[in-house]
Order: sequence, then structure tokens, then C-alpha cells
Amino acid sequence: MGIALLIFGLIESQLREALESLDERRRLLPLLPEQRPAKPTGRNILAAFQGLGLTYTQRGITIDRLTPTQQRILELLGIQPPWPQQPT
Repeated sequence: MGIALLIFGLIESQLREALESLDERRRLLPLLPEQRPAKPTGRNILAAFQGLGLTYTQRGITIDRLTPTQQRILELLGIQPPWPQQPT
């Protein structure tokens, strides 16, 4: 439980730190219902990825198409998705 909470806090603090370097109007992400902007918390960051699925194919694993918010979060955290996205 302690490791999970540590990771939860690190995700939140790293994303907030990455957003601090941006101009003020880009520091909020559309993380609330109806795409309302909010200061990122560990809870709403992880909730942004709720429902993201994996598909197992003969060619390997693919992930669902990422939303612009999901793409921005991963970009700000410097994370490259481990699998290719499904084609549109």
C-alpha cells in the first residue's frame, strides 16, 4: 500500500512540476467532467485513463486511441506508451 501511495504522489508532483514551466493559461488540464480544466491531482490524473483498453491481436498488443488529454499527460511526464495505438 505504501509503494502505491508513493507512486500516486510522484505522478501528481511530477505532472504539476512539468505544468509549472508552461504559461499560466496552459497549466490546467481538462480533467473534470465536461472537460473542465483543473489543477491535476493523483486521483483525476489516473481517472483520465479510466476505460483505456488493450487489444490482443495476432500481431501483438495495441492500446485504444489516446485522448488529447491522455496524450498531453504522458507527454508532460515523459512517458512513451509501451504499445502502439489502434488505428482509427
